[in-house]
Amino acid sequence: MRWIIAIVLGLGLFAGCGTGSFSNAVSVAVTTPQQVSVFDPQVGDSAEWAEKTMGQAAPGAPYTTEVPALATKFFFDSSPPPSLNLGVYLPSVTEDGWFAINLPAVVPGTRQLDAPFVKWYSATPTSQTPSSQPMEMEITAGPNGWVVNIQLTGST
Repeated sequence: MRWIIAIVLGLGLFAGCGTGSFSNAVSVAVTTPQQVSVFDPQVGDSAEWAEKTMGQAAPGAPYTTEVPALATKFFFDSSPPPSLNLGVYLPSVTEDGWFAINLPAVVPGTRQLDAPFVKWYSATPTSQTPSSQPMEMEITAGPNGWVVNIQLTGST
């Protein structure tokens, strides 16, 4: 009987799930020198929070950062998190808010995205100018999360 209990508990341990901690590597390439911040808007969505990760980007010298993420994963699952949620703050474009990257199901590859504008302290996009920021994203699986290369397109 003890063996049966041990086997059942062992199988439950291997099939169990928990919270996985990830670090998404993000780079932002620009066409003109400017300040850039990429942050986790689920942790904080204020200008003060976004400014903590502010850095300089220039043509040929992209801004780079690591953005932590949490996801529920099975014990034996080492894949990157299933979703990606990033805030991109571009004060030279607007100081009134940030641009949202929200991918509920990440698919590796290259994609075009019009990231909607979100006013500070607001969870929903607004109709204020600018309404969005066009960008091209290349997403690949990294050693501990996603590797996201963003090329700002349009007027930046």
